[in-house]
Order: sequence, then structure tokens, then C-alpha cells
Amino acid sequence: MSISMKRCRPARARILLVAAAVLLAGSACSSRSPRPGMDGGGPTTITWYAGSVDQHQNDYRRILVDAFENAYPSIKVNIEFGTVDTDVNRADLLQRLRGPDGPDVYMGDVIWPAEFAHQNMARSLDDMFDRAFWERIDPGLLAASSYQNKIFAVPLFQDQGMLFYRKDLVAPPTTWEELEKDAADRNKNITPYGYLWQGAAYEGLTCVWTEILADAGGSTLDPAGPHAALNSPQALQALRFLQGLIQQGITPSQVTSYQEPDTTQLFASGQAVFLRGWSYVLARLGSLKDKVGVAPLPTFAGQAGQGFSTTGGWSLYVNPRTRNLDAVKIFIRWLTDVHAQRILLNLSQIPVNRQVRDEARNAPPETRDDAVVAGLQARAVSRPAGWPAYPAISQAVYSSVQSVLSQGSDPRAALLDASTKIDNALR
Repeated sequence: MSISMKRCRPARARILLVAAAVLLAGSACSSRSPRPGMDGGGPTTITWYAGSVDQHQNDYRRILVDAFENAYPSIKVNIEFGTVDTDVNRADLLQRLRGPDGPDVYMGDVIWPAEFAHQNMARSLDDMFDRAFWERIDPGLLAASSYQNKIFAVPLFQDQGMLFYRKDLVAPPTTWEELEKDAADRNKNITPYGYLWQGAAYEGLTCVWTEILADAGGSTLDPAGPHAALNSPQALQALRFLQGLIQQGITPSQVTSYQEPDTTQLFASGQAVFLRGWSYVLARLGSLKDKVGVAPLPTFAGQAGQGFSTTGGWSLYVNPRTRNLDAVKIFIRWLTDVHAQRILLNLSQIPVNRQVRDEARNAPPETRDDAVVAGLQARAVSRPAGWPAYPAISQAVYSSVQSVLSQGSDPRAALLDASTKIDNALR
């Protein structure tokens, strides 16, 4: 989640780029037809539940909707904003989708297809779009959007875990052991914290765990069968490593309450040498940005290649009970076309459209987004989300890992407990 290449783009230039992309999107699409609502009955209004991102001044959801409505004035999009907590949004959506007034289309985590399809909370999308539509999206991302050989989500943008580091203070480490040493040797008067990551009891900790476990050579589930694989030397090494970061003072003990907004804010204020984060972090560093580099996450000494990076991101799901399917189809098609995907790229989101991904890779150094390029070059690892029971699997992981980090529970006992809970969930 890759060679870090410097990108210097003033804030005003970025805003102008986004504005230009909006105008381009409107002018390029304004002649399309047919359009819902053009029969004289007024515009069609659809509801888009779009949560789990920071609502900063360049909120891409509003930018995208403004551009879409400019291109399709016969369709109005009502945005419903969720929280930045993925688990809260998931619970809210599951409740609302059971009723008659759920959103027409909703933005959901890449790990939701199996669970939401199994509960009939997401419509199968294979018959909604032709082959040309599906070919515009990276095939690896589409594979993660399927359940029982049917597609239930359309990727909107991708995330990958990556390492942000103070390039004015350190070089990018290639191993976790190097990161430990560099963080321990830091000048604490300049950077009080060594390494920040997401350690609260939620999905973010599962992402961190998935990467560290893969670096140690382990996995949450046994590839040979549907049962837990956490009662292993590799899992013990990974958990002891995370525990050791806190015990050595490299990571603050408060990390057990940190989610993405917390770690991003602390790093952006200059308080840490290293940060594990997602691609959007680089766009939120303000005046610190010129002092920050982006690199793949490290791995353990003796392991080949770069470290693993958990694949994240957000997708578009369709409510099976929507009454505005035609308008939703137009909206999704537009969001994944090059115009909207360029808007996302200009806001440091990793695009899913294959043409725009190539544009990001081949951009000249002065306009290249380091974090997006790092994400596209990441050594990806996926969470075991292909099972409807994944929420229970993830909870077993993050609750057991967090009990060691925050309460000092015995690592072996915690891993055994997680394994038991996972096996019960898979039965």
C-alpha cells in the first residue's frame, strides 16, 4: 500500500483542478438521454446514503453530486451523511434497509457483499449493466464485490494501508525492526510519538492486524477450510509485536482508543514520526505535507518483498426495494466513469476505473499523487470477508487483540479465544 515521488501542488491549484473536473463532467455528460423525470413530471429524486468519511471542506460526496446534477438535471440526489464509524453506519443501514424508506443506493465497505447479499439487503447487479460497464472497473476489485458468483456492489474507490513518514527526520524503513529502532531513537521534543496506528476495538484494528499477521506468514482463516488459523506461532509473533510497540513507548498507550481521524490529526500536527493510514491522509496534512513521504508498509526481517497492505475502500450498493432503479443505474454508471473518477483522483482517492488508474500511474512527477501511486503498487491482502459471518469474525479478532493491548491479557489465551469465537461463527 512503491516508490515515493514528491508532489507539490498548492491548495488553490487542487481546488481549481477539482472545479475543472466538475465542469468537465457536466459538459461531457449533459447531452445524454434518456433521463428520468423528463416526461414533464418533474425531476426524480434518489437518496444516497454516503457515510464514513471526514466531512472536510472538499467533501467529495458533495462535489460528485453537484457535478452529477449538472450533467443530469432531471435527477436530484439527496445525500444522507453517516458517521465516520463504519460499524455504526453498518448497523444503521441494516436497520433502515429492512423498512420501506431505506436509501435507494448506499455507499458501503468493500467487506459487506456477502453479509448484505445473504440478508437480502443488496440487489444483485449483474443484469443492471452490460459487459462494457464491468470492463471499466479493475477486475481484482470486482472479485471482492461478489458473493456466490453474483456481483452485489460496484466499487467507487479503493483504499490501501500505507506508511506515512517524516522524510525530514528519517528514511522509509523496509522492516518492522528498522521502524522500531528509528521510532525509539527519535527526538521526543520534536515528535512525542514514534508510530501511530488504529488500535480501538473496531474494524480498523482488524485491518492493522491483517497486515501484521500476513507479514508474519499467518492468516485469520485456514485457506484449506473454513476454520480459524489464529492458534499459531505466526499469530503470536504478530500480537506480541503490536503489544511490544506500546510497552516500549513507540506507540502511545492511548492507541487503544484511536481510530483514523485521531491518528491523522495527531500526525498532521507533527506529533509522530510514522503513521499507518489510508491514501487520503496525504491530502489532509496541511503545512506538514512537504515534510511527509509515503512508502509501502514494512515487513518482518527475513521476509521477502515489501509488507502487506490491507485492501479497503467503498462501493455502491443498491437497495432491492428501490423504486428508482433507472435513476440509480444512471447515477452509478456516472460515478464510475472517467469524469467522476478523475474528481476522486484529484481528491487523493484511489480510482477504480482502469483508464483513470493508468492516468494516475503515468502522471508526471509534478502532478503525481504519491499516496495514490503507493496504493496502486501495494502488496495487497484481503480480510476474510467472503462469509456472511464476517462481522462476527472481525469482532472476534479486534476484541481479542485489543484485550491484549489495553488490558494486558495473555496473548496465547486471547488468540485461542478468538479462534473459538470464529469457529462458532462459521458453523
